Amino acid sequence: MILKNPYIILGYMKRFLLLLISVLLLTSCNIARNKSKISSDNSESSVAAKKYYFSTDYHFMAYNPNFMGKAMNYAYQEYSGVTIPALVSADSCFKKSKYSSPYLRLTNISAKKITQAEIFFENTKNTDNESLLVALDLLPGDSCNVNLTDSFLGENEYRLNKIDFYFQDEAMLSFSADDFSHFPELADFDLSGSGTFFLKGNEGYYYLVIKNLKASDENAGFFRLSITKETGEETIVEKGVFYNSEDNTYSYRLWNDMAIEDFCFAKKINIEYCSLDGKTISEEITDSEQLEKISFWVASFCYFGCR
Repeated sequence: MILKNPYIILGYMKRFLLLLISVLLLTSCNIARNKSKISSDNSESSVAAKKYYFSTDYHFMAYNPNFMGKAMNYAYQEYSGVTIPALVSADSCFKKSKYSSPYLRLTNISAKKITQAEIFFENTKNTDNESLLVALDLLPGDSCNVNLTDSFLGENEYRLNKIDFYFQDEAMLSFSADDFSHFPELADFDLSGSGTFFLKGNEGYYYLVIKNLKASDENAGFFRLSITKETGEETIVEKGVFYNSEDNTYSYRLWNDMAIEDFCFAKKINIEYCSLDGKTISEEITDSEQLEKISFWVASFCYFGCR
């Protein structure tokens, strides 16, 4: 009976329309606020993106920063020579340039998060030291650029004096300019743990080294290296190696034949050495932890040896 009354039906329709309008208004307000918030966040991120970025020198650094952080942590913990938690521009002097402002590139390779870095410059034209405090918030393996603007440089010329790094646990490490003038070298990496086949990085090149073997009469032999990825892709290198009497090893510069990144994320690695008199030594590496350590070493080598 109530539904047959047109006035009552009209009243319900008015209430429904008012409720619908109020809901739409409320939703549009929320959308507007959200859009405003998003645009603000985008503005902040666009500014930050100019300063903070992941290294793109190598594909596993660019696309797997978590792995890169683990690799840097591994290098930091395993190799005593790797202690410097940053890289600095190779330029020894900083001054105004009409082409581009000079900058320092800082990269955290330690397990701990760097919260601040105090960078000290010395003025080469007068005795007054100038300092610049830069606040950093870097994840392991992350990088940032510190641009030295014309207003900071003025007509002066600066040299880097030292950098003090402050970590999340309130620890502080200080590094002088001399610490950044040389690059630490990674220790040789035992591929299987048997003490026979090693990867060695030296001055940007990398070698396969075979240790603990006696030299044959011809002082030479052959090796076959096979790397199989999860996809089934296979990299094979077969070459001759020569005996080095200085350190009693056989070695070959793999740099000439394959990319060192081919060692990363392998499913299986096979190495075989055959002397000219027919003696053969072979190893197969399938252990996931050992294969991951090989990837870590390769990433660390790329970072320290190829820059």
